Amino acid sequence: MSQTDNSAQAVFDKWLIHARAWLLGLAQKDPVYFEVLDALEFGRQHHTGVRNDSAPEFMHQLGIFRTVSTLHLQIASPAMVYKLIFLHDAVEDPNQQTKKFVAPDEVRHNFGVDVERKVLLLSKEILGQKNPDYNLSVIFADQDTSVAKLGDRENNISTMVGPFKRARLIRYVTETRNEFIPGAQRARRLFPFQIGVYNNLQFSIENQLRLVDKILEGYVPHE
Repeated sequence: MSQTDNSAQAVFDKWLIHARAWLLGLAQKDPVYFEVLDALEFGRQHHTGVRNDSAPEFMHQLGIFRTVSTLHLQIASPAMVYKLIFLHDAVEDPNQQTKKFVAPDEVRHNFGVDVERKVLLLSKEILGQKNPDYNLSVIFADQDTSVAKLGDRENNISTMVGPFKRARLIRYVTETRNEFIPGAQRARRLFPFQIGVYNNLQFSIENQLRLVDKILEGYVPHE
């Protein structure tokens, strides 16, 4: 297994401190954010590996959180969305060192049945097995999972150049245009009170896609 890049580790540590401090500040007024902090620590303790770009594995979750939390006042249930961001890969990806998965009932025991249900909606696999109920249409028909999923894809798109091979880049670009952008548009109609969230994430994704298109075309800047 590759080692974590020192510069990436330094950024990760900074992001983690900022996330904890910001959530702790929110928790002083609303105790539900202590539960969000618990979800952050739960996810961090499970995702202890290294990403393909040599960054800490949990940097993905922190990156999503950093983006989505800037839209805090426009999210209907931000505490739920943040829990989903920190836990969305928990039952899908095993710990890289121990190879152990987080069982759905462990999520339920620690965070309740609603969080468990929504985490399972977001999981393509459960404990190493394909999730037959995974469906993007269902995800985008939920006010919370729709935001978490778009944030997840925005982070994937913005970090995939370099670690991803060309074929995988093309697959992600195609899937995002054909399924995620229409999904964002459907969610916007269903949950108009979150329109700013969907617009922001969609515009960011579309900008990233245009950049990836140029890279795939072999973009050479003008002299």
